[in-house]
Amino acid sequence: MKHKKLLSVISASAAALMIAATMSACSASGSGNSTLNANKDYATKVISDFNSNSKAAEFEFSDQAYAKGGTAAMLFKPDISAEDLQQVARNLFLTSITVTNEKGDIVACYPEGAESGKIKDSKDKAVFNKVVKGVSEKYMTDPVYNAEDGTYAVLAGVRRKDADGAVVIGYNTKDYAAVTGTDLAKLCGANAVVIKDGAVLSSTLEGVKAEGKLEDLGISADDLKKDSFTVKVGDKSYSAVASTKGDLTVICAG
Repeated sequence: MKHKKLLSVISASAAALMIAATMSACSASGSGNSTLNANKDYATKVISDFNSNSKAAEFEFSDQAYAKGGTAAMLFKPDISAEDLQQVARNLFLTSITVTNEKGDIVACYPEGAESGKIKDSKDKAVFNKVVKGVSEKYMTDPVYNAEDGTYAVLAGVRRKDADGAVVIGYNTKDYAAVTGTDLAKLCGANAVVIKDGAVLSSTLEGVKAEGKLEDLGISADDLKKDSFTVKVGDKSYSAVASTKGDLTVICAG
């Protein structure tokens, strides 16, 4: 009789432990989902704010580029020495300065001797001939991204201050990320992936690089509409949730 009672107590204790373990696991799972959803809510606000401010950010960046060009134009004088032009470039953190006359002839440049002839024949700067002709008072080409250091190469042209012609400046900056959204994942937090047009725009999830595709993560566009799904990166799998605002989708994994 005592033996049966002992077995009964042991069985009851084991059952209690199993129930407790199950409840603990469910609690942990719920906590994980809660954390992911909280991360998603925060990230959603980040991309919503980005969408709302995108035009303002673009105008602000352009204004800064033109202001830098205007300063270079103000400091340029017809008799400026090569050393002084170099100093102007260094003071403004420029990689290049190209100055033309009213005919489009390149009359000065930094680095010295980098260019000559007419700007319309320049591979990278021919488009700025419209500034020389007065068709545009200022113009900026689309910044070019350099994946090696995460910077953008900028070219902006303005009218000369001292005479007819144009001043075209070049410089590298990371600030354009505020316009393109390539820094959005960092703002969204750890293990975040921002998708645009089916490709990775920005990521803080280890192993996921920009310009990768959804299929690289083992998911499809339909998965992004689900309450939760699994993201696969190499031999790792993550629980994930997603939110879409405009043409941007943010995935939060954990």
